[in-house]
Amino acid sequence: MKTGLRPRKLPKPSPVSILAHGQTEEKCVMQRSLTLSMKVFALLLIGGFTATPVVAQGQLSPSQAQPGDAQPAKAAPGTPPLMLTPTGPPPGADAVLTEQVIIAEPEMIELGEFSTTETKEAVVTLRNSSAEPVTIRSAKASCGCTTADFQRNTVLGPGETTEVKVRMRGGPTARKLNKTVTFTIDGYPQLRVPVVGESISFVKMTPDKLGIDKNPEGVIVLESIDEKPFKITRSTPDVLKVVPAEAANRHEVVVDWDKWWNNAENAKLTFYFEGHDRCNQFFTVVDLNREQRAEIQRRIREKRQSNTTKNSKDKKGSAETAAKPARVADMSTLVRQGRHAELKTRLAEANANVDEKDSSGVTLLGIAAKNGNTEALQILLDAGAEVDATDRVKRTALMHGGTSKNPRVLVMLLENGADVNARDLVIGGPLAWSSAFGNADCVQVLVDAGAELETKGAATGYTPLIWSSAVGDSNSIPILIRAGADIEARDSVDGGTPIMHAAQTGKLEGMKALVEAKANLNAKDRNGKTALLRAAEHNGGTADKIRLLLDNGAEIDVVSTSGQSALDLARVRSDANAVEVIKVLEERMPASKK
Repeated sequence: MKTGLRPRKLPKPSPVSILAHGQTEEKCVMQRSLTLSMKVFALLLIGGFTATPVVAQGQLSPSQAQPGDAQPAKAAPGTPPLMLTPTGPPPGADAVLTEQVIIAEPEMIELGEFSTTETKEAVVTLRNSSAEPVTIRSAKASCGCTTADFQRNTVLGPGETTEVKVRMRGGPTARKLNKTVTFTIDGYPQLRVPVVGESISFVKMTPDKLGIDKNPEGVIVLESIDEKPFKITRSTPDVLKVVPAEAANRHEVVVDWDKWWNNAENAKLTFYFEGHDRCNQFFTVVDLNREQRAEIQRRIREKRQSNTTKNSKDKKGSAETAAKPARVADMSTLVRQGRHAELKTRLAEANANVDEKDSSGVTLLGIAAKNGNTEALQILLDAGAEVDATDRVKRTALMHGGTSKNPRVLVMLLENGADVNARDLVIGGPLAWSSAFGNADCVQVLVDAGAELETKGAATGYTPLIWSSAVGDSNSIPILIRAGADIEARDSVDGGTPIMHAAQTGKLEGMKALVEAKANLNAKDRNGKTALLRAAEHNGGTADKIRLLLDNGAEIDVVSTSGQSALDLARVRSDANAVEVIKVLEERMPASKK
């Protein structure tokens, strides 16, 4: 009897999720979209995609070969891979994506548990299963904590293999690691190899969150989870009232918050240890309130400006020390901190620029809109701020305002002539930003103002309905559907529809709205995956989502292009929802398909 708790077959690597560790949704979307655009453009410049004769993906692997069958060739140890000049069709030739012929063994690198101090490594073997030479251009990891030792422009002849060593760092904090190494291959789709593991801190801190307001006494306990003794040597910044002189498996120490304020240049705090072979430091971030965070940000800016001034002096060769100018907060700081009286005073000065931009190119009006600060917004509008001024990626204040979740901001900007259909270089326009990162109230304001419903992001091709289905407020979905949004719109990444995105990463309520609107539950993306398969494969797919799809006509025995069923995909998951998803699928799946 199959329990469903062990994988029968590893899946082909799937595209990386929208969100990355430690990033805000907005920054992550911008980075992913721009990166995807640059990759596509670079591939086209290299020479385009070419269609080469291939051997079927399902041909025998070396372990399956019968006696007398040819075995894959492999270069002798130490022999560098063959390097050839890039080849491909002439510019302008049609780009053709063919079935992948480079096989990764294993298809997923599982590193298991290791400490935050360690760097874990593994080897993945790439094999050319086709009858023609294939050039692997590059390998790139999705995060700086992961690296791959790969010789660029490696050419593999038919049946040849190359080994790639992949390393992952465990630090600085304990967490589940889910990264990807992407291989770019001439004439074929990119090959993504997931790298998963979990880093463990062998020293824990109690309480697990540290902050001046939460822990004014500053008392914390640092304790080894394996009871091995260790010695605390120092902290950065220097914050401990007393550093213990002896090694022990448990230390109770006191953080001196006055020392922290005197020495802190940012919110990071690191304790360093000796004597424990699997933990030499513990890293945390001090929890700050709004005023404390503003002060830390001021110090960071001041240090950056000081370094810039110093470097400028060094370049000029000046030996004189200039007098430090009095620090004056820039207007962007005044807007962010809600210092409205000072903002009015500064705007009244003769040389004041109401359309001043911060270091990331966002106007004062954009900052006020993004923060939902209607008072600052009115002050800037009264001072004559350009309502449709843009930042570096062409976002207007209306787009920033959509992420504030304050519909009054949008109304004020529209009343002052903001373009409801302006286009940015990232995800499409005001309605897309509100659908992805705003709320239903903001979406309603823009729809009522005549916002276009089918704008698409430059790289992802997501429409506002896809954004709201994937990551946005599920209450926005009925609003967009009633306004006439295309319920079967497809993105340009893998042809995903709104119901597929809702099944994969969205909310159950959003899925219900799409089901009620008669979304096609059995439509397939370019990988042959339906909403059911995507829900079964990804962490965002829950048992309730699976039941909703099956109860409303989703085909349970459907398989992807690579021949994997929903049960196959679910069995390789390791998240908290996996067991219940597998249980539901095993109950519903015909016996012949299990």
